[in-house]
Parts: sequence; structure tokens; C-alpha cells
Amino acid sequence: MARESQHPILMKSSGLVLEDSAIAERIASPNGQTVLRLPDPHKSVDPIRQKYFNNLGDIARQSSIYFAGSAFTLLAGYLFRIAVARELGAELLGWNALGMGMLAVKKLIA
Repeated sequence: MARESQHPILMKSSGLVLEDSAIAERIASPNGQTVLRLPDPHKSVDPIRQKYFNNLGDIARQSSIYFAGSAFTLLAGYLFRIAVARELGAELLGWNALGMGMLAVKKLIA
């Protein structure tokens, strides 16, 4: 038999063996030890917990879509600036930058 431990979780070769827990389910392992198995939080019957995990999945999916869109926008803008710089040349690119700066100041004032 396994020796008593001060730790709440013990790792055994046959799987995860837990000490007493109010929410754990006691099952018998093939070697005769009592094993406590915690319930899967994703398969909970608690409607509040289920709603939490559904909302968490929605937030993660929407955040990843937003991040991918932002990364694409930054990359496309960078490539566009490189194309404009090659097409216009140094002098016209400077005038373009001056005009864009003046437009940004005008937007701040208005």
C-alpha cells in the first residue's frame, strides 16, 4: 500500500491518486487502492459553470479572430508603405509624409 503523504496530489504509475476531497468520486483501481477522481469541469451539470465555459470559448475565439485581423492589417500597411516608397522616391515620399502629418494635426484640431 502507498505511504501516507502530506501532499494533496500523489502521482502513481497507475494514474492520479488524490487524497480526500469533497467533490471527488471514489473508484477502485485494479491493484486494490482507492482512487479519487475529480469530475470533468467541462461536463458539469451546473448551468452557471456551463455558461461560463461557453462564454470563455466564445471570448477566446473572437479574440483570436481580432488578433489575426490586426496582424493582417499591420502587415498589409507595411507592405503598402514599402511599395509607395519604391514608386515615389525619396523626395516625393518626404512630401507625402509631411502632408500626412499635417492631415493628422488637422484631425486633432477638428
